[in-house]
Amino acid sequence: MSKKRYIFMMLAGSLLFLLVLPVFNYLHDQWRVLHRDFAYAYDDIAINKSYLKTVYLLAHPNRYDTLLFGSSRNAAFVETDIAPHAYNAYADFGVIGQHLHTLEILLGHGLALKEVWIGINDFDIWKDPKDFEKDYSKRVYHEDIEGIFDFYRLYLFKPVDNNDLAIMKGKFKLAPSNRIYRKALDKHRQTLIDKEKSLQEKGMRWRKKLTSTAATLLGYKDDPKQYRISKSIDEIRRIKRLCQKHHVKTVFFFYPAFYKTYMMYNQSRIETFKRKLAEVTDFYDFYRLDATAMDETKWTDTSHFVYSVAFQMVQDIKHGKHLVTHSNCESVLRQERQMATEQLLRKQLPIPYVMRFNGTILPSGTDVLFDMKKGSYVPNVQTRVQTDTEGIKVKSLGTDPNLLFGPVLSKTQNVVLHCEMTSQYKTLFQLFYKVGKDARFNEHDAVKFGLHKGLNRFNLLIPSAWLRYGFRMDPGQKPGDYLIKKMEIFGEKKCASGE
Repeated sequence: MSKKRYIFMMLAGSLLFLLVLPVFNYLHDQWRVLHRDFAYAYDDIAINKSYLKTVYLLAHPNRYDTLLFGSSRNAAFVETDIAPHAYNAYADFGVIGQHLHTLEILLGHGLALKEVWIGINDFDIWKDPKDFEKDYSKRVYHEDIEGIFDFYRLYLFKPVDNNDLAIMKGKFKLAPSNRIYRKALDKHRQTLIDKEKSLQEKGMRWRKKLTSTAATLLGYKDDPKQYRISKSIDEIRRIKRLCQKHHVKTVFFFYPAFYKTYMMYNQSRIETFKRKLAEVTDFYDFYRLDATAMDETKWTDTSHFVYSVAFQMVQDIKHGKHLVTHSNCESVLRQERQMATEQLLRKQLPIPYVMRFNGTILPSGTDVLFDMKKGSYVPNVQTRVQTDTEGIKVKSLGTDPNLLFGPVLSKTQNVVLHCEMTSQYKTLFQLFYKVGKDARFNEHDAVKFGLHKGLNRFNLLIPSAWLRYGFRMDPGQKPGDYLIKKMEIFGEKKCASGE
C-alpha cells in the first residue's frame, strides 16, 4: 500500500470512528443523560441522578416548594414526611459543592422554594466535587457553553465498555424507573418499611453479617493534604447567602454513621469541621455513636440507614432536637465523646473480635486499667527494654520480640487499648490474648496488622474477657529499635476477685 493511500485510509477510518462512536454512545446511553430520560433506566446500571433531577426540576419549576439534597443516604427518606410538596433531590455520593452548584442553577431559573434541607456527610470534609466531573454517573448539570461542550465530549466520545456491549446484546433491558419522578411515595414508603422489617426478622444473622463486613471508607486516607474543611465550610456559607437572597429557609443536618465506619475516621477532624460549621450556621447533629449507630438492624449496609432512622431524624428536626449552635457546640462535642466511650465499652459484638479503629477516638471519663509506663511486663530473650522520658524503648534482637503482660480486669464488656509507637521499619504488630484460663498464646487468638515507618497511633477495641488471663504484644517482626510512647488500656475497674 502506498504512503498516500495509507494516510487516506487512516483519515477515513478515523473520521468514520468519530462519526460512529457518538451515535453508538447516544443509542446506548447507560446513564440516560443524553436522552434526558426520566422514566426508564437499565437494570443494575446507576443513572446520573444529579444531572437528571436538575433537568427534571427545571422542567417543573412550580411543582415543589421544598428540596432535600444529600448523598445516597437520602434514599431512606420519604420527602413527603417533610412537606407535602417536597422533592428528594439527592445524588449518589452527593457533596456540598455539588448542591451549591445545583442550587445556583435552580434558583437562577426562578424556582419558588420555601425550604432547602441539606444532608452533610463525613466525607464532605475530604471529597472534592471536582472529582466527579469525569464520572459518568455523578457529573452535575452545566448550562454554560464550556460545560455543555465538556458534557457532550464526555458522554458521546467515551470508550465503549462492557456495559455498552451487554446493552447491545440485549443483556440489559430498559425498565420503568421512579428514581426521578418519585411518584406513589406511599407505596415507596411501605417498601422501605418492609425492607427494614426483613432486617429485623433476620436478627442475629444480620448483626453477624454486618459485623463481618468492612467499614465503608470510600477511598478515605487520613492525610492532612486530603482534607478540604475550610472549602466545604465556604460552600455552606455560600449556600446560606444564596438562599437568604432568595428568601429560602435552610436546614442543615449531619447524617448518622454506622459505628464501624465512624470509628475508622479521624474524629478530631470531624470535630474541627463541626466547630467551623457552627460559626456559619446552626445544624442538627445525628453523627454520633448512639444506640442507632451501634444497632446493626438499623443499617442496610455499613453506610446506609433504614427508613425508621430517617423518619425519626425528620421528626427530631421539626421539634428542634439535636440542634447545634455556636453557643452549645463545645458542650455537644463533649457529650458525644462521652457517649462514644460508653457505647464502645458496652457493645457486645455479635462476632467477638479485636477491632482496630482510629487513634483519634480517645476514651472519655474512664478508668486507666493499665499504663505501660507504670505497669509491669516481662520481655523475652529477644527483647531489651529501657525506660526514659520519651517512653519505653524496645530493642528487638531477632524476628520474634515480645512482651508479656499480666491480667487486666474490667467491669465493661470491652476495653480500649490506645497505643502510640514509632518503628524504624514497615513491619507487623501482633497482640495475643487468651480466651480461657488454660489457653496458650497462639496465632488463632491474635490480631495482626501493619505498622508503617515512623509514628503509628491506633486503638483496639478488645473484649475484656480476653485480657483477664494476660496478653502478649509483639511490637514488630524485624530486628531494630521501637519506641512505645504510650500504651494504655481503658475501661471500668473491677475488683481483684473478679466480681
